[in-house]
Amino acid sequence: MAKRWGKLRGRPNTSASDVRADSVLEDPGRAPPADVKEQLRREVNFGCPVEDCGAPYLTWHHFDPPWSREHHHRPEGMIALCSTHAAQADGDRWTNEQLRGLKAHPFVTTESITEFYGYLRRNVVCRLGSIITADVVYVLNSNRGPVVYFRKDGDGYDRLNLAISSPSGSPILKMEDNWWTVNPRNLFDLECSARGRTLHIRSNDGSTDFTMRFDDLQIDQFSTELEQAGFSKRATDLLLKEIESPATVPVWSLTGSLFTGGINVRMTPGITYVGSTVIHNGLSIKCETGLMIS
Repeated sequence: MAKRWGKLRGRPNTSASDVRADSVLEDPGRAPPADVKEQLRREVNFGCPVEDCGAPYLTWHHFDPPWSREHHHRPEGMIALCSTHAAQADGDRWTNEQLRGLKAHPFVTTESITEFYGYLRRNVVCRLGSIITADVVYVLNSNRGPVVYFRKDGDGYDRLNLAISSPSGSPILKMEDNWWTVNPRNLFDLECSARGRTLHIRSNDGSTDFTMRFDDLQIDQFSTELEQAGFSKRATDLLLKEIESPATVPVWSLTGSLFTGGINVRMTPGITYVGSTVIHNGLSIKCETGLMIS
C-alpha cells in the first residue's frame, strides 16, 4: 500500500481507518515543484555553489530537515547542487550552517557560466520548431549574422553554434562548437537537466524563452514524430532517403522564442512564427541556409 504523509485530521481518539482518505496529505514526491526549483537555481546563480565547481547541471538536496526525516519542499531547507556534490551532501560532507553559507555566498557570482554540451554526432538533423533541416550549415540566419548554425570538425562531427541576444544587443546565449556561455546577470532562469540533454533559458527582459534538446531517436520514432507534427509521408520519405535511413537519427530540437534581426521568432513543433509570417512543416535539405531573416 502506498504511504501517506502528514497528520491525521479527525475527532480525538479517531483511528486511522475511521479517517477519510482525502483528509490525509499525499507524499509530495522527491522532485520539487517548478517554482521551488526555479528559486533554488536563482539563489546559486544557476551553478553549483561549491567552490571551484559552478556546474549548471543541478539537483536538489534536502538538508533541514533531511528527506529521510521529513518529505518536504521548503526552499529554506534545500539547496541546489550538482549530482557529485549532492551525493557528498547526503554523506554529511557539510553542516547545515555550511550549506546555508553556500546558499548565501555561492561560487558563481555575476560572471559568465561556460559549459560543454557533450553530444557529438555526425549527420545531425535540426528541428527549428516546425522547420526540419538536414545537411544545412545556417539553420537560422539573419542580416545581423548567423543565429543557429553547424560546423563540421576534423572528425566529421556536426558542432552546434548559437548567437542569441536581446533586442538591446546584450548576449543571452552564445555557443561555439558545443561550448555554451551565458551571463547570469541577463537571465531570469537557466535550467539544465542533470544528464545535460536539455537546456532552457529565460532572459530578464522576456525576449528569450528558449529550449534546446538533443536526442538519439530510433528511425521509427523519428518518422512517427514527423507524421504527428503534420509532415506528409512523401516529405518524411524524402528526408529519410536523403539521410540514408540510419537506425538512429541524431536530432537537435529548438523550441520557444528568441529575438533576431529585429524580429521575434517563436518556434513550436507544429508552427514557427517569424514576426507575422507563419511557417508550417518547412523542410530544408543539403543547402547553405534553412531560414533567412532579413
